[in-house]
Amino acid sequence: GSNDDGTITIIEIASNTVRETFAVGQTPIRIRFVNGGSGALITDPKAGELIVVDVKSKSVAKRIKVAGIPVGILVAPNGREVYVASMQVNQVFRFDTKTFNLIDQMATGDGPDGVAWAIR
Repeated sequence: GSNDDGTITIIEIASNTVRETFAVGQTPIRIRFVNGGSGALITDPKAGELIVVDVKSKSVAKRIKVAGIPVGILVAPNGREVYVASMQVNQVFRFDTKTFNLIDQMATGDGPDGVAWAIR
């Protein structure tokens, strides 16, 4: 993701060459793949959005407004939920990865960003 121009660049790893670049938002800061790689989730703190991209068509499938400044993003190990940390409102929002509906939200300390999964 390019924070300067709001684009995503696909890079061919074997040859280290750019295959394609396309626009997705204002500041695509974090990217995670979901649904077996068919979707990509991108947080855009400047737009205040969680962006859902259809990987095959390389197009934005959905834009979800997220309160505050969404930055950190984590897909749960079961693949059915995604967690988005949002600065300014000090919350982590949990979304379903099939419908991308908000499931719930949790209060955090000041300025949440990175999100990790821990197993006891």
